Amino acid sequence: EEALAINPKTAEAHLRLGSVLDHDGDLHGPLTQYKEATVSDPKLASAYYRAGLIYQRMGKTKEAQEQFVAFQQYSGKKTPN
Repeated sequence: EEALAINPKTAEAHLRLGSVLDHDGDLHGPLTQYKEATVSDPKLASAYYRAGLIYQRMGKTKEAQEQFVAFQQYSGKKTPN
């Protein structure tokens, strides 16, 4: 949250905050942060992947697939590893 206070448009800060919120079991908070990360940096592949995972957990298959396609487009990979 401190990084966002300093620079609210930093994609990496949104990604990290989303990860922290995700570990707390929240779904909507991290999804919002991952979306903000892609707004700040549209080519940040890992944010699309993480958003896809959240959508999967929410049972939103179509939205998850869209995020995974964006991940593949920007990373050139099928999975994050």
